[in-house]
Amino acid sequence: MELQDYKLLVTDFDQEDASRVQGTLNARGMNAQKISRLPRIDNLSEDNDVVIVIITGGVHEKQTIQFIESIKYAPASLGVICLVEPTEPQNLAWFDSLGVDEVFEKPVSGEDIAQATSRLLDRNRLVGSIGIIGRTPPMREVIERVAQYSQVGSTVLISGDSGTGKELVAQAVHSLSGRRHQRFIAVNCGAIAEGVLESELFGHEKGSFTGATSLRKGHFEIADGGTIFLDEVGEMPLSVQVKLLRVLEEKEFMRVGGSNRIRVNVRMLAATNKDLELEVERGAFRRDLFYRLKVLSVVIPPLRERREDIPLLLNYFIKELSRENDKKFAGIDP
Repeated sequence: MELQDYKLLVTDFDQEDASRVQGTLNARGMNAQKISRLPRIDNLSEDNDVVIVIITGGVHEKQTIQFIESIKYAPASLGVICLVEPTEPQNLAWFDSLGVDEVFEKPVSGEDIAQATSRLLDRNRLVGSIGIIGRTPPMREVIERVAQYSQVGSTVLISGDSGTGKELVAQAVHSLSGRRHQRFIAVNCGAIAEGVLESELFGHEKGSFTGATSLRKGHFEIADGGTIFLDEVGEMPLSVQVKLLRVLEEKEFMRVGGSNRIRVNVRMLAATNKDLELEVERGAFRRDLFYRLKVLSVVIPPLRERREDIPLLLNYFIKELSRENDKKFAGIDP
């Protein structure tokens, strides 16, 4: 979508600020419209073309407070910016806890608002392309890290409880990176037997063990040029960790039973639901490999620590199920 395809609403609660902000945004090719009343959250949906609401004043007024307190029911892609007077009673923590994305204390330049708007539009495109849902501060941080880490080639260690979406984050990093047109291969290290994992990752030569009736390429070789995601890397046996470390350090390996070194250009992402530092202290995980994997890190918070995101997830699943079953469903009341 082009910039003008995104609708930006600017409240005219402060006429001077509203005109300045609208003028700056439209001069940048955006589609900013002034409004006299805030929209109802329940009238906004993922299909709605409104993506950012900029509140120029009156945050202490009833309708504005009601709007801000209902942001948790808004689509994950909606961005909200507030301009506040230095004497406003609400503090920054209040805005942040309710999902307001940017808060500026007046006076503020139109250029500052334009830069914040550009950041939120980038996030909007990011959320739309990767499907990570959440408005709470921890999830906004996850989204920002995904955007940053996708632009570099370092290894990333993704930590979080089972079911928090670690593979989704890995796929997002890959899909936004320069390797997005190459392969993304996910390997669940905890689901493959120790005697088989090495062959799965690095391949084997014909006759290297009983049953090896032909040469077989491993996941690293197949993923050359792309990204490999090692899920539950904390379950990997020490014998395989040694070979994995060599791939990270030398970008080469040998197939099981082979003598030729094979060079690969693969970005490695890893995930774990374990405390790997504790595993290192227990001697169950190599310290040098741990630091090689954790050049960059993302910690995905469990839902119990971001309960405010539950309405967003409910709305998302309701929409998906309604579409799949061709049924209309009004939603769930408070």
